[in-house]
Amino acid sequence: MNWGRELRLAVEMVSVRIVAL
Repeated sequence: MNWGRELRLAVEMVSVRIVAL
């Protein structure tokens, strides 16, 4: 299980949402 990669993906998604706002 590579939780680090998933965590990074989640952070990127949040960043995209912030930028979208």
